[in-house]
Amino acid sequence: MDRMLRPDVSSLTAMRAHRWFTGEPVAEEQLHHVLEAGRWTGSARNRQPWRFVVVRSRAVRRQLAGLGAYAAHLATAPVVIALGVDEETGGEDAQFDAGRAAQRHRGAAPARKGDGPATRGHGTAERRRPQW
Repeated sequence: MDRMLRPDVSSLTAMRAHRWFTGEPVAEEQLHHVLEAGRWTGSARNRQPWRFVVVRSRAVRRQLAGLGAYAAHLATAPVVIALGVDEETGGEDAQFDAGRAAQRHRGAAPARKGDGPATRGHGTAERRRPQW
């Protein structure tokens, strides 16, 4: 294939899901940048069936860490962005659209060694809702 026709996907293929963090706080500007990227994600029929919740509380992050097999790292994250999905509003495309928003968050987060984004979402809200 002609090199001119091939898009540069190196930033996508180099992306990794880190589950350890430096301990440094996340700057408000960085957090805002990541939230804006998610907010501007396209969705089926422009429904945008998601809500983002920024979790800074250490106690709540610890509760979130117990919600699934791949969530333990949330306890040590400096901040967590929880992604809630309204399946009634989003219809049959809601989960796909939520995946798009999560991927956009990952792409917008700073890519520094040891503090990359970690995205997880398993289980139903009723079964796994933390007591905040």
